[in-house]
Amino acid sequence: MIDLPDLPVAYLLSRDFTPEQIEDIHRVLNITPIECVLVCDAYGIDKASEFHELIIRCDSQETAIQKAFEIHDKLQQVALIIGNTPHVLDEILPDGTHKQVI
Repeated sequence: MIDLPDLPVAYLLSRDFTPEQIEDIHRVLNITPIECVLVCDAYGIDKASEFHELIIRCDSQETAIQKAFEIHDKLQQVALIIGNTPHVLDEILPDGTHKQVI
């Protein structure tokens, strides 16, 4: 039996990503297409349209993560969250842990 890695429930993208990182971010997101972008503040809204036309505003990053889990549970789809992370891009796995991608 092959032990497959967990697929992410969501991706957490740093709101501080740079234009030079866009290509790498899109390359990762093309592997696992996203259903929508969840943003935690007005700053993220401007950047969200770079990744998807469906943008949902949340009142906190914790709320956005909770919403991403709901989307995954109901639709089996992955959401992109624009928020705070020390990395450029993290995966949020089904057990809630974060794993650096970029």
